[in-house]
Amino acid sequence: MRTGANMTNLLRIQHDVAVIVSSTNSLHEKLSLVLDNLLQLDTIDSGVIHFVEGDAKDLEFVACKGFLPKFEQYLREVKQPVHFMGPAMSGKSSLIKGDEISSLYPYDIHDSEKLSAMLLLPMEYNDKVIAVMSVCSHSTEEIPEQVVTVLELIVAHLESAIGRSKVELELSAFMNFGTIHSKISSLFMCMKPEDTDTSINKALEMIGQLTGVEKVGVFMFSDDYLYIKETHVWNAEGIDPDINHFDNFNIADHHWWRKELLTGKTFYIRNLDDLLPEAFLEKRTLTKSNINSLVSVPMEYRGKILGNLCLVSPCIGKKIDGYLGLLKLMGEVFANAIEHARKDAEIKERENRYKRIFKEIHDIYFETQMDGTILTLSPSIKHYLEFEPEELIGHSMEALYTVPSERKRVIETLKVSGDLNNHTVLLRSKSGNLIYMSVNAHLVYGVDGIPERIAGIARDVTEIKKIEKMLIEAKLLLENASKTRSEFLSMINHELRTPLSHVVGFSDVLIEGNLGPLTPIQVKSVKSIKHAGSKLFDLLTSLNQIAEIEGGRMELEITEFSLLSLLSDVQKITSPMAIKKDVDLEFNHIDSSNDSMICDRSKLHTILLNLISNAIKFTPSSGEVTVELMQDANKDLHISVNDTGIGISEDDQKVLFKPFVQLEPVLDRRHGGAGLGLALAKEFVEIQGGKIWLTSEVGKGSTFEFMIPGNLKTKDDPN
Repeated sequence: MRTGANMTNLLRIQHDVAVIVSSTNSLHEKLSLVLDNLLQLDTIDSGVIHFVEGDAKDLEFVACKGFLPKFEQYLREVKQPVHFMGPAMSGKSSLIKGDEISSLYPYDIHDSEKLSAMLLLPMEYNDKVIAVMSVCSHSTEEIPEQVVTVLELIVAHLESAIGRSKVELELSAFMNFGTIHSKISSLFMCMKPEDTDTSINKALEMIGQLTGVEKVGVFMFSDDYLYIKETHVWNAEGIDPDINHFDNFNIADHHWWRKELLTGKTFYIRNLDDLLPEAFLEKRTLTKSNINSLVSVPMEYRGKILGNLCLVSPCIGKKIDGYLGLLKLMGEVFANAIEHARKDAEIKERENRYKRIFKEIHDIYFETQMDGTILTLSPSIKHYLEFEPEELIGHSMEALYTVPSERKRVIETLKVSGDLNNHTVLLRSKSGNLIYMSVNAHLVYGVDGIPERIAGIARDVTEIKKIEKMLIEAKLLLENASKTRSEFLSMINHELRTPLSHVVGFSDVLIEGNLGPLTPIQVKSVKSIKHAGSKLFDLLTSLNQIAEIEGGRMELEITEFSLLSLLSDVQKITSPMAIKKDVDLEFNHIDSSNDSMICDRSKLHTILLNLISNAIKFTPSSGEVTVELMQDANKDLHISVNDTGIGISEDDQKVLFKPFVQLEPVLDRRHGGAGLGLALAKEFVEIQGGKIWLTSEVGKGSTFEFMIPGNLKTKDDPN
C-alpha cells in the first residue's frame, strides 16, 4: 500500500535507497530497485533513468517502472535528448506540468499514459551530466516539496554510485581493451598464411564481445570495386547470420554507399531514418536485412582499400568511438593478413603450376653453363633421347651432338644476338638414333651483366623433317604431273581438234546436200555424227581453257559491249533447250537504261551459257529458270541464275566447282556433261576479279550468283 508523505516514511525510503546503492548488485539492478522504492513516495507513480553518453549526450535506456507497455517502449527507443530535457542536460532540475506535457509526446503515446506532472533530475559527476532520472505523477500537477527533497538526496547518492561505477567500467574497459588488443595481436604474430581465416574469425569474436554488438563481419571489394563479398563473420549468440545477404553484393548500384565506403574513413549509419534522400536504395536494402545501425571501418593495404570491417547492432552509439583505434588497427591487420595470404596462395599456385608444367612438359627444358655443362633438364628428356636427367646433369652438352662443333656455332650465335630462335640441331639418343631438335634459347645474365648460363627449350622435329622431305618429293611429283598433263592436253588439243573440225565441217556439207541428196535415215545419221563431234570439240576447248588457266596462259579480251546484245545471243541458244525440256526461261535486265559493260565478253557469254544450260538440265518439266542482271553505281555487274530444280546438298556444294566433278553416279547419270562447265564458270569469273557463290536446298532448287567488277580496263585505255 502507498504510504503518506510523512517524514518517517521518507526517511525509511531514503535509508532503503542508501542500502541498495551500497549493495554489491550490478548498477542496472541497483537503479531498478531504486525506482521500485521511489514509487512508494507520495504522488510518484512512475519513473525512468537514462544514462548520458559522451559529449553528444546520447541517451542509453537503463530502467523504468510504473509506465504502460506502449509508453515504456517509447522510452526505450529514445536515443538522444528531446528539447524539453535541455535544462536537465545543463545540470538543472525542471518540473513540467499539465497540458504542457501533452505537447511533448506523440498524441497516441501521451493519451495512453495521461501524465499530470514530470520532474527531471540530472545526475552529475565531475561537473558532467552522466544520467537523468524522470519521475512522473498521474494524479496531480504538484509534487510535494518534501518528496522533491528526498528525490534530490537520492539523486546525490546515485550520482556518486553511478560515477564510481562508470569510472570502474571505463577502467575495466581500458584494461579489457588492452587485454583484447594483446590477444588479437598475438594471433597474427608469426601466423602461417594458411591460418589467416582462423585468426580473423577468432579476432572478430573478441571484437564482438568487447564492443557488445550483434555482428562483426569482414567484407572485401572485388578487383573492379563493383561487388562486395562477405569473407568472415561473427554473430552474437542467438543472432541469425542474415548478414550473408551481402555475399557477392552488387555495390555499384548503391552509389551513395559505395562512395562512402571508398573514402577511406570510418563510416556510420546510426539510424536508417537519418539517411539522406539520395540513400533511399541503401535504406531499403538494410531494412530487408534487419539492420538499423552500423559502423564500417576501412581495411587498407598500402594505400589501397581492400574492404571494410563492419559492426552491426540495433543501435551504434558514441561509446563505440572508444574502440575506433582498435578497430582501425584491426582493419589494417586484417588487410595485411588477407593480402599476404592471397599472395602466398598465388605463389604456391604458381610454384605448383610451374612444377606441374616442368614435370609434364612435352618439350625439353634445359639450362647449361656457358661451357656447355648441363645444370637442369626436364623429365621429358627420357622420352626423346632415352636418358634420365641424372645421367646427363653435370656432363657436357656436346656429348649429345652428332657434330660437336655445332655446339660452338650455337654459343657464338647466342653471344652475338643474345637468343636463338628455331635453330635445328641433330642429336644422338642413348640407343644411337638420330633426333632433329628445334632449339629456342637465351642467355641468362648475372648481377654484373655478364652471361652466366643458357636456358632454353628443345622440341623434337624429326617427324616434321620427314614430312618436309615428303612434301618436297610430293611437290616435285606434282610439278612433273602438272607438266605431263599440260603436255598431254596440248597434244590432245593439237592432234584431235583438226580432224574433229573436218568431221563437223564435212557433216555440214553432207547435211546441206552439196555432195548429192541424202535419204532421211542418212541425214539423221550424219546429224548424230555432227552432234557427237561438236560435243567432243567443245570438251577439247574446255580442256584447253582449263590448261591455259592452270598454266597461267589465259588472256583476257576486255572490251566494251552491249549487255542486251549479249543477253539476246544467250537467249537464242538457251531458249530452244528450255522449250524442248518444257522449262519456263525468263530474263530480267533490271536496269535497261544502263546497257554498257566492260569485261571479257566471250568469257561472260560462256559463264551464262554454262550456268543457264545447267539450270535447265537439272530442272524438271514445267519448272522455271530465271536470269536477273543488274549493275550498281560502280558499274559492277551482278547476275543470278535461279532454278526450281533438284537442288544440291551441302556436301556436294563443297566440291561442285572442281573440274570433272559430277554429282550423280557414273553408271546412273540421267544428264550428260563432263563436269567442266561450273569449273570454267568459276575460273572465268575469278580471273576477271569477281566472285561466284551458290545457295541451294535439296528438292527446292538452286541459285547461282556472281559479280564481275566494272572497273576493268580495255586494251585501248591509256590508264
